[in-house]
Amino acid sequence: MWNTSDGFDLYNNEWNSAAKPGPQQICGNSGHDWQVTSTQRAGNTEVLTYPSVQRNYPNRALSSFTSMTSSYAENMHAVAGTDAEAAYDIWINDLNKEVMFWVDNHGQTPAGKDKGPVVIGGTRYELWSADGTTSFVRSNERSGTVNILAVLRWLQSHRYVSSTARLGQVDFGWEICSTGGVPETFTISHYTLKDTCGSGCSA
Repeated sequence: MWNTSDGFDLYNNEWNSAAKPGPQQICGNSGHDWQVTSTQRAGNTEVLTYPSVQRNYPNRALSSFTSMTSSYAENMHAVAGTDAEAAYDIWINDLNKEVMFWVDNHGQTPAGKDKGPVVIGGTRYELWSADGTTSFVRSNERSGTVNILAVLRWLQSHRYVSSTARLGQVDFGWEICSTGGVPETFTISHYTLKDTCGSGCSA
């Protein structure tokens, strides 16, 4: 992991070492211009790596934010054996609650049960829920904008997340299971994460 000049961390994140992930190399100039080349065995369906751009927050209360939006443009350059999805991974309450936005999917199924469609801020998502993880899934979109705070507020109002919840981390990257056994290059050509907060901003 290393810090970029625009305030992000780039993280290679071959986290599932027990499943013996294949080689993966990340490189980039900034949080909005980077790529990773990954070679993962054919036919695998278990997540092996999550190369990502990250921003950490100091356990900040969700109630202190007045806005948080993100835009992205990514390309998996998918091959026949690609099993991966592009997704935001948001961590709340000391990494005990995970909120995901799936924006581009090749072969993966979210954890838990499909709860059906929800519309938040004019955007339609398919809602999936599992113990500790809530996923909002859109049709495959290699570029777009996500109103993160609107969804977090929705989770609070529907009691998926407590009113006192605190934000720890916002990540964006790819959960990679398989690249068909050949090198596959995943690229980010645009990424922003903008937030504003009020009186509780430093808490």
